[in-house]
Parts: sequence; structure tokens; C-alpha cells
Amino acid sequence: MATYNGTLDLIRRTVTHRGDYTWATAPTWENYTAWVTHTDTTAQTATGALGSALKYSTDIIDLGSSQDFVVETSHSADGSIRPVIEYSTSDATLSSPSYLGKYTDDNTETGTPETHTVLNYYEEGYSDEDDDTVTGQAYKPITARYVRVNAFVENFTSSTQRGVSQLINFGWFFRFVKTQETLRDVAVSGNAHTLTGFSKILFLTDVQITPHSETDKKLLGQIVNKSNRQIRVVDANSFSVDGVSATVDVIAEGLTVVRNGPRGLRPFI
Repeated sequence: MATYNGTLDLIRRTVTHRGDYTWATAPTWENYTAWVTHTDTTAQTATGALGSALKYSTDIIDLGSSQDFVVETSHSADGSIRPVIEYSTSDATLSSPSYLGKYTDDNTETGTPETHTVLNYYEEGYSDEDDDTVTGQAYKPITARYVRVNAFVENFTSSTQRGVSQLINFGWFFRFVKTQETLRDVAVSGNAHTLTGFSKILFLTDVQITPHSETDKKLLGQIVNKSNRQIRVVDANSFSVDGVSATVDVIAEGLTVVRNGPRGLRPFI
């Protein structure tokens, strides 16, 4: 079953952060109704506010085999949301997963925020969550068998106090459909030539290289690094593995990038 550090409304199908106050620790109505006021002074975010983010996590999803796909999400909340995708090709427990859109250093609600912005303190669409220069932040196509989809929700009323955060809707969808592109008459040279010119493909899954014929040469195309889109061409007649200059046609298949925005249709509870 899905897990969350909040209270599930069975009618509205929403999750509201419950904090950690009880009547014993907050014996007045004024304190008790401040649901997300926390008593643990050691659990502070980068803003200095006590407590933790609201976090919702799906079960670990086993796709049966490693596959290439894009995770699309849709979501709404009282507060700001960061989807976090944890995944692995072989770790069925996701004890040390790879991730997309990481929010805290250990993917827990009480961890230290990893980015220079904290949820609820930036304008939507202008955060660093899609910055490719920050490891794990970009939402991009992945290869995985085991996947867990999470949502962090923050709702600050001040720099030292959290408000009541609520997850209203959180949906996800795995898209396996690939697209194909052709590059013609590409000039290739060196041992690791980087292919450019793709307008649709971000994540290469298959590459076919056809060198143009040249007199007295037997040219063979090779994939050097698919993730980095690097190829080379060698001349079998020279008995060398060094890349040579050549002209090639390329047929590639892969996945396009999808921003984690208002997409997907699947109910989150």
C-alpha cells in the first residue's frame, strides 16, 4: 500500500499533514489545531522551520523487466509539490536508488533540502528542479525495472513556521512509446563523435549507423557511448580501432523529455 505521513480523508481522497503534536504535548486548542507545529527541535529545514515536509509514496512498482520509459505526473495541493522518482534496474527494495527530482539528501521528509530553493519559496516553473547541472534534478527518460513515485509537499506560513500542507491529487503515468529520427550525411571524425541535430529524441535507445562507401576503405560504424550520443567510424582495411573521418546516415530511436507538469490521469489513492 502507499505510505504517507498524514491523515487520509476517505471521502475527498486527500492527505493532510498531521504534524506530531498530541493533546499531551499541546494541551490548548490554540496549539492543538496548529496541525503541523512540530515538537522536535532537531528536525529543521534549511529555512529554520520545525518539522518536516508532507510526503506521499507509492508502493515499489515492478515492471517485470528493465524498460525504457518516461514518467509523467499530474498533481495539485495546498502548498508546493516536488515529484521524486526513485528507480533501479536490479534493486527490488530501492535501498540505494537512482532518482529524478530529488528534494532532500536522503529522500526522506526530514532530510536536508538538496537544492538552493526550498518548496513553497519559489514561483512555480522557475525552480532549479529541472536543471541538468544538478545531479538527479532533471526529469528525463529512464531505464528501470523497479520504480517508486513520491510527492513532497511544503506549505510555509513564515520562515519559521509551516502551515497545513495537503496533497489533493497526485497521478502518474509511465509512457513507453518511442520516437524515431533520421540524420543524413553526417560528417563524423575522431574516436568519440557526438551526434547533434535531434529535434525529438533526448534519450537514445537504438542507433543504426550506415557509413557512405569510400574507395579502398571498409568502413564500420560503432556506438561509443549511447547515453552521450557518441559514435565513431573505423576502417577495417587498416586493422585499426582508431576513428576515421567519414560520412554516415543515422537512424535513431529513443524517448523524448517530458516536464513533470499537469499530465497523467491515474488517481493517486
